[in-house]
Amino acid sequence: MRALSSIFRDIFENYQKDYQGSFDSSKTSYVLFKELDQELKNMITKDDENLETHWSVGKGNWTQVPWFAIRDKRTKSSAQKGIGIVGLFKKDMSGLYFCIAQGTTQPLKDYGKKGGEEFLLEQASKVREIVKYLEKKNFKLDNEIDLKATGGVALTYKPSICVHKYMSQGYDFDSQFVDDLFDLVKAYKDVVSKNIEFSHENYLKKNHWVIGCGSNGNQWENFKSNSLVAIGWDELGDLSKFKSKQDIFDQLKDKYRADENDPDPRNDALCCYDFVNTIKVNDIVFVKKGTSKLIAYGKITGDYRFDDSLNEYKNTRSVEWINIVEKEIKPITGKTLTNFNKYPETVETFLKLMRKNDDKNNDMDELKDTFFSEELFNNIVDTLKVKKNVILQGPPGTGKTFISKKIAKTITGNTENIFSIQFHQSYSYEEFVIGYKPNSGGNFEIQSGALIRACEKAKEKPEENFVMFIDEVNRANISKVFGELLSLIENDKRGKDNAIEILYTNNKEKFYIPENLYFICAMNTADRSLKMVDYALRRRFSFFELGPEFDKPEFKIFLKNKNVNSKTIDRIVDNISKVNQQISDDNFELGDGYCIGHSYFCPKGNSTDSFGDKWYEQIIEYEIKPLINEYYFDKPDQAQQLIDTLYD
Repeated sequence: MRALSSIFRDIFENYQKDYQGSFDSSKTSYVLFKELDQELKNMITKDDENLETHWSVGKGNWTQVPWFAIRDKRTKSSAQKGIGIVGLFKKDMSGLYFCIAQGTTQPLKDYGKKGGEEFLLEQASKVREIVKYLEKKNFKLDNEIDLKATGGVALTYKPSICVHKYMSQGYDFDSQFVDDLFDLVKAYKDVVSKNIEFSHENYLKKNHWVIGCGSNGNQWENFKSNSLVAIGWDELGDLSKFKSKQDIFDQLKDKYRADENDPDPRNDALCCYDFVNTIKVNDIVFVKKGTSKLIAYGKITGDYRFDDSLNEYKNTRSVEWINIVEKEIKPITGKTLTNFNKYPETVETFLKLMRKNDDKNNDMDELKDTFFSEELFNNIVDTLKVKKNVILQGPPGTGKTFISKKIAKTITGNTENIFSIQFHQSYSYEEFVIGYKPNSGGNFEIQSGALIRACEKAKEKPEENFVMFIDEVNRANISKVFGELLSLIENDKRGKDNAIEILYTNNKEKFYIPENLYFICAMNTADRSLKMVDYALRRRFSFFELGPEFDKPEFKIFLKNKNVNSKTIDRIVDNISKVNQQISDDNFELGDGYCIGHSYFCPKGNSTDSFGDKWYEQIIEYEIKPLINEYYFDKPDQAQQLIDTLYD
């Protein structure tokens, strides 16, 4: 029997060399993992015949993240699904993570990336509750691992991790590893003994309900804004007082004096009973409008409550909305409430449908990166459709430009129908509308500006929507830039009927702004050089305020997913929040419009790099510090005080 430390040392030293060459089962790394598997088998299976060992270094090609595993064969778990003990080696062979983890392949395949991760995270939370005592053994109850993987299935491992401990090359693999192994085996057995359903097939055992939202969907705004679902029959009072479906049925018959000619209230009674007694917390609910549309789905988060303060639909249950998106479906039952678990294929269809966003709908995966509420996003979109013109305003770094472009894509359905320009203090009517400009021959000729070009494109395709995005809209003299066309951008001044003659045109053709052209503008409230926004502009645009989002849990989650370490995340949130509070309280000099936005601290793209204190301090030194010095250009001591706070 060879010492475990020797086996692990040889794996660390040899795997990267083998990884560079062709796959061969005679290679050193393959033999070493086979040896490690045998040693683990000798240690754990002699005391429990239900435990079995597994390992992999790849098939046909070396895997970036080789692994070994211990599973209870009664669970029918595998690398594709289920739960087990797993050792995941880092790609650079600097160490390994020893974990209780789940198989990822099958849940992600069946539910898609978002749905599969939801399932894995939900199961991981259950595990942590059972084995929280491992925290005293220095195991971490989270999924904060960094395998240094650059692609492949290894990138899907993170949401599957329930608990873990990191073991570097210098770890005591002869003594401490054995202790950790048996601690993890005991915890794993505790999990298995609780009969938690880790098989993805059992995920559908939670109930999946379809519920109506009033006549012609008239209760949907109530559902959406108050995060609830509700049913009527208010005249029955608190439905929890009824002991059975029959009691409700009898009461309904009495209330409505049903006779042979009246509808049978049996379905109504079942609806009331199920809403109180059968629906459980964590059940999934789909909201329908009519019989051929789903408009949202979410997770039930609270028990039944009779809310007598409401005017109607007093029977309520709280819900966390997962996605709000309108989808056409094949006609379904007209009942107010139906448990669809008896139709598993339909449930699968609904889940896949509601998790998918069309190009013309909100791209919520990207939206999360901005920590922007779906409700506000949809409010802006809805307002834009009616008003035709919106302005997003806020301090620097609050994602105004990014959000504007996401909204533009939602309106147009593509990027080709979006025109982007940036105003500046010298921007003119001639650049924006029409005027004399030099040609290639050095002569001046009449040329159309950005607005006319956008209008012409929109007129060519009246069946499509177009958006003109104007960044830094308050940097220009609005009245001079728009000229006589300022009135035409109003929603009720669009179209041929309101066409007017414009400057620089000799023909009698009149100009108008088409109804399918929308204006989205962004402005920085911290720009001292700017005058108050022209009242004429304010009258014609709806304004939405964007602010820093450091206090949102989604911000921390985003940073963790971008490989920002936990210490640095806490430093960002704590330090920037302190500085923003001081800026906000300084109403005489600054105020809310000068706070520091979250976008400064949002790494772009999908990098495997780790972001720590050095990255944070570079942002402070070269981006935030100059901004604060500009804010307090006449108060250097106050500026320095804020900067010192950022370096705490």
